[in-house]
Amino acid sequence: MIHLLVSYKKLVLLSLTAILSTSCFAKTEVGNDLDVDKPLRVFLPHNDGIDVDLESIDLRFSSPDIQPQWLRKLPLERRYLVLSDTGCDWQRLLVSLDDPDAAKRQVRGLEYGIDGYERDHCQANQVNEVLVAKGVLWAVENKIEGLQLGRYGYAKNPGAESRALNDTLVVQGNELAILRKINGLVKGKYGYRQDFDQAKAFIDERSVNGSWSAIAFKIDGLLTGDYGYTRSVDQAKKFIDEWASKGSEPAMKKKTDGLWYGGYGYIQNPVQIRESIEEWVSKGYQWAIQAQVQGVGYGAYGYSGNPNLSRKMNEQRIVEGCQWAMERKVKGLLQGTNSYERDPKLAAKLIDDWVAKSNQWAVDVKMDGLISGNNIFEKNTEALWVFTKQYDPYIYHYLQAAGYWLGAFGLTKDRGKASRIMKENGISF
Repeated sequence: MIHLLVSYKKLVLLSLTAILSTSCFAKTEVGNDLDVDKPLRVFLPHNDGIDVDLESIDLRFSSPDIQPQWLRKLPLERRYLVLSDTGCDWQRLLVSLDDPDAAKRQVRGLEYGIDGYERDHCQANQVNEVLVAKGVLWAVENKIEGLQLGRYGYAKNPGAESRALNDTLVVQGNELAILRKINGLVKGKYGYRQDFDQAKAFIDERSVNGSWSAIAFKIDGLLTGDYGYTRSVDQAKKFIDEWASKGSEPAMKKKTDGLWYGGYGYIQNPVQIRESIEEWVSKGYQWAIQAQVQGVGYGAYGYSGNPNLSRKMNEQRIVEGCQWAMERKVKGLLQGTNSYERDPKLAAKLIDDWVAKSNQWAVDVKMDGLISGNNIFEKNTEALWVFTKQYDPYIYHYLQAAGYWLGAFGLTKDRGKASRIMKENGISF
């Protein structure tokens, strides 16, 4: 399946993290001298590393010392890993600039002893608390997790404080917090007492505001009699109809299934499915557009099977840049499905074409194949180094460091060299 093809980062990064997290690379205390004749090495957050000459970013250094005001001239997203060739403590510098990614790395590093930090739960707690006071969302999530599980220097205490923090996120419309509160009230977790009446009232309140999790829970509650609801298929059907017309994905899926299979208060009616899907498509709802392409291809949802038309529709969505349409075509070419004839060579050519257009999904698929082999590209370590150096320099250096550390990817184990690569390129496991 296509979602398995793009696993290279998760697979490599997670496996290496598990192996390497036991080691701690202490911060190196070095000077802040800058050679103004050398280009800056800049890595963007999405790993598309580039070399940037000082003049190209309009920075003028009147002294060899790195000063925060110069970095402030860079857009926030370009501060991720800056000055790795200069020997400055870039992580501390970025934290001083209130760079959110740097602050997140700092808290994580102090908690787990990674990213150049020694493990220090107390300091992790202090830094996280400062960010919580500023209302930083991920820091609040850290604190909730900490109170639940005893992390980030917090004593395990999934009680009132955890509940209060989650409620502050609920007020902001945070879906994860809404889902957490629903589960808390239903199961007696996250500092909430089990209370089905409160659960029902909360689900009703948030579903009015369009929360996808609340809508999904209310549909199931009305259909099953769970979560404090009285079972009422008629009310469930009315609720599904209301939110399907507003583009709620859980409601559109439920209505389509009901009309196709019969259920949820609906009688099988393929004609009505088609009419509903076309109404949703006219409003630009992506789930409905995918369902239409699929229905036309397989003669489902009230459509007559017309693979040629389905293929043309999918091709049009590719032209419009729809990622799901690209993935659908590649899967079809690999398996002979989705209205495409099986042609793995064409699938590989398409990936290469999209790589040339800097499509990140295509880059990920090819890199996955070159690293471990997939059903499009064969494992090829030599090609991997050339490819990553051109299209994803951060991963190029990451794999180098990992390769030397583990003796993998065709490299001989040399942990000293791995450490140097990590230091020079801001790499951390």
